[in-house]
Amino acid sequence: MPGLTADEAIAVYEAANPNFQLPEGATSQLGYYTAAVGDGTYRHKDQLAWGLTWHECIHSGELSESPSESILSCTFWMFLDANTGEGLEGEWQLGA
Repeated sequence: MPGLTADEAIAVYEAANPNFQLPEGATSQLGYYTAAVGDGTYRHKDQLAWGLTWHECIHSGELSESPSESILSCTFWMFLDANTGEGLEGEWQLGA
């Protein structure tokens, strides 16, 4: 069982990050979050977290000075510790 509901975790995160506001239409899911470093170690392993996702498009031109403007992703995921509301990571879901 999480120590915080999704709404409580979001409120804690927003209080610590006043420039952040969860976009309208975001959804939340509770699960275990694992993020591998790539050398056999983990930044987070089986950590109970709220996964928040929303629609937001990022274009390749926003990531580099390349003139290309192809859409890289329209889905963003943010993971919050389900017991503290601390931000774990945010990731773009790759793909058009």
